[in-house]
Amino acid sequence: MTLPIPMSRSDTIAAIATPPGPGAIAVLRLSGPKVQEILHSIFLPAKKAAGKSPAFADGASDAFVFCPRRLHHGYALDETGRRLDEVLAVYMPGPASATGEDAGEVHCHGGSGVTGALLEAAVSAGARPAGPGEFTLRAFLNGRMDLTQAEAVAELVNAKTPAGARLAAAKLGGSLGREIEKVRETLDAMRIQSILDLDFPEEDAELLSPAAFTQTLSLCRQSLERLLDAFARARFWREGASVVLCGRVNAGKSSLLNALLCRERAIVSEEAGTTRDYIEENLNIGGLALRLADTAGLRDLGDREIGRPKTEGRSGNDDKITRVEGEGIRRAHELARAADLILYLKDARDELVSEDVEFFLRHIDKLEQGKIIAILNKCDLIRAGAEDEPASGPNVEWNEGLAARCAAFRAWVMNAIGRVRPVDYPAGPNGPGPHYAPDTPKLRDSGNAPKIRAVAERDGGLENICPCLAISAKTGAGLAELLKVVQTALLAGRETEGDLAPNLRQSGLIRNALDELHALEDALKAGFARDALALHLESAARLLGEVSGKSAGEELLGRIFSSFCIGK
Repeated sequence: MTLPIPMSRSDTIAAIATPPGPGAIAVLRLSGPKVQEILHSIFLPAKKAAGKSPAFADGASDAFVFCPRRLHHGYALDETGRRLDEVLAVYMPGPASATGEDAGEVHCHGGSGVTGALLEAAVSAGARPAGPGEFTLRAFLNGRMDLTQAEAVAELVNAKTPAGARLAAAKLGGSLGREIEKVRETLDAMRIQSILDLDFPEEDAELLSPAAFTQTLSLCRQSLERLLDAFARARFWREGASVVLCGRVNAGKSSLLNALLCRERAIVSEEAGTTRDYIEENLNIGGLALRLADTAGLRDLGDREIGRPKTEGRSGNDDKITRVEGEGIRRAHELARAADLILYLKDARDELVSEDVEFFLRHIDKLEQGKIIAILNKCDLIRAGAEDEPASGPNVEWNEGLAARCAAFRAWVMNAIGRVRPVDYPAGPNGPGPHYAPDTPKLRDSGNAPKIRAVAERDGGLENICPCLAISAKTGAGLAELLKVVQTALLAGRETEGDLAPNLRQSGLIRNALDELHALEDALKAGFARDALALHLESAARLLGEVSGKSAGEELLGRIFSSFCIGK
């Protein structure tokens, strides 16, 4: 792959740097050797237009001199010399400019008519339309920023949350590049010393002792490991987190999606199986971007499952419907496996059933990691002493009953997956009725015994398994607490304050460089020759050079800068 934009810096480029469409202000950017000449062609100073200055009496086009880095008031001209707009223009001589070469800007009113004509005038005056990211590319090629800073520019522009913007801004000053370069230079110095020791063993050169060599290598490895840890912590802030709503049919998943979005996004019906395919929407909670997915309801399709022969006497239309529904259920499990967090909804009036247990067993890894939150929905339909009547309003007895149901449901889940231990939970308002008893003997005989025994033999804490809370998507009760629990579950161990978090490309190179250092440590322990050590050091230093741009080739630059927006 080659660069989609020319590497030459001998021409002058121009682009509209602001988004297309109507707006209060738009900006035309220029960079290159002809910036002053082009500005004189497309900009008429207000004083010259008014004829107030004697210096303009002869009409000389070069009588006006731009004061560097100062906004000048005047008029934009099209290629025929007619006025387009009342504007402000600024000239910034290189190398003390953003691109490291002569640069300029014209600030006009927004709108495609004005900006299009202004760009055409600049091109007619000798500029060339800029390619994607070409301004930032020139800044990189002219040494105004390293590659990590250039990528931070794009990350800042594309940041979805304030926290994501802060992470990008932390790298914009070059701190990440300097950290990477420090490690790269250390590894390169170690490589040179290894070669000297190999080629000139008789010379009395100042070489690191084996102990100092090992210690320096360990410090470099630790620096790279810290950067990879920061990448893992910052991923949610930078890219957003995937949260999937799962549960049986009519558990209220679509109602919850609508309630969280504060709009009717999904169709809600009393009819089971309304949602056949998943629906995905974005939500921001406390600066954290979430990708919410509402999925098809889980249920046993019996003899109508995908792959089963059509039941005799059943219409072809019914068979097509169940096939679609079965595909929706398959996709629900697929999304759940890839999710960062699963919200498993359950009608608060229902007991644990085989479909619930099957889901928890299928996603046992997420359950043990605390990445499944159980939600008892429709709590507005419950009140003490009349479980199926609408609640007249929250009260102490009502809240105690909901707490008991949540504790019982969690105990049911733990019992069903074979992680049994005494669980303290409050008694129900009417004593330990069917909703509060954690024993599930029927489920333990439902064909899941082998799975249950396998899980029961595992070690590990049970504290994070299946936190459970009660809500009402209809009335909004418990939604604020739910969002807090979701945020806490997603951000556990992901504090980002002060992080220098590499992006995906950078972290991949850092991980490869770290692998080289691990291999080097193994070679040291095995007593390998110095030339083998030097090869690992050279490879690690080269990989880190690609992170900061020290060893970046044309193909790499093409991949990075072609993803930028035009004008940046």
